[in-house]
Amino acid sequence: MAKKSGRDALKTAKFVSKMLSDQIESENAKRKYIERRDAYKNSPAGKEEAAKRQVLQDATHEKQALIEEEINELNEVLPVMVEDVKNNIIADLKTVSIQEILKKYKDVFAEIKEKSDRLNSLVKIKYPQYNSSFYATLFYELCDLNAKFILFSPAEVFTSGQKNKSNEGKLPLNDLSIRELSIVYDRILEDDPSISKSEHFKTYYAKYFAEEINNLKNLRDVKSCLTRHPQAFANLNAKLKSQLMVKDELKYTIIATPAIIKFMTKQEIEELAIKDLKTIGSAIMKDPEIADILDERFFERHDYRICFTNFTKAKVKDALQDKIKRHKRLEVYCNVKMQERGKDPSLNY
Repeated sequence: MAKKSGRDALKTAKFVSKMLSDQIESENAKRKYIERRDAYKNSPAGKEEAAKRQVLQDATHEKQALIEEEINELNEVLPVMVEDVKNNIIADLKTVSIQEILKKYKDVFAEIKEKSDRLNSLVKIKYPQYNSSFYATLFYELCDLNAKFILFSPAEVFTSGQKNKSNEGKLPLNDLSIRELSIVYDRILEDDPSISKSEHFKTYYAKYFAEEINNLKNLRDVKSCLTRHPQAFANLNAKLKSQLMVKDELKYTIIATPAIIKFMTKQEIEELAIKDLKTIGSAIMKDPEIADILDERFFERHDYRICFTNFTKAKVKDALQDKIKRHKRLEVYCNVKMQERGKDPSLNY
């Protein structure tokens, strides 16, 4: 045991000696480096390099100071320009069309655009994620004055984060017709092909455009989009369709916008009829054209009494008019009197 202890002590001594030696060597190397560095600093070559470096540092600081000065100047000038032209336009709107206003202030818009872009480029040097635009703010506020300005607004109005806090994300797209929304979408997509990737656009505006339905962030927006564009159901992906089927989401969407059924496949209509026939009946009563897309044997497979349980036969006949002739079984049901049905049980269903 003693011999083993001696070997351990020797090993420890060697290890400590090695550490001390490495430490001394490291300190010597550090001292020599400092001596060489100081010698170079004091040499003509070192002094020349230091002078050049100082010139570059001074130039960098001067450039940064000039950038800050320009940023401050633009931040002072742009709000005034935006406010002035907006006030002039408010006065002009009483007598001048939007197209004439855009033409009248074309040069002012161009200057605000140029200065706004310059400000953005300068700020992004330090803050790459900066997403703000006085030019977008101008058009955003003009859209508040008259929704038709949306038809002429740049795509950045839909993606920029700088706008009135009281109106955050509320461009008045509801005031535009479906045709006008289509015009707006085509134009902003041409202006910015990547607009669908903008989180701001997805959050506030994508629901207004049928082409964006599969990019929407939540089911509430999907339903909102379908309310405006029932034809979008035909392009809805399987995942979103499946989600709509849960908790009667599709039912209430169809009740709000019956035309959605016109863009469903025969299989989807059949599945809806099996699950909730009364919804189809309510949809037909609101939009009788739906009866034209149902196959002629639809009411042989499905109980018309359940389908129209909330409506009298007279109201069904009045709503469908001649369309009822395609559906013989339903026509007979609506036309046969109660006493005749008692004589012929087949007329009950």
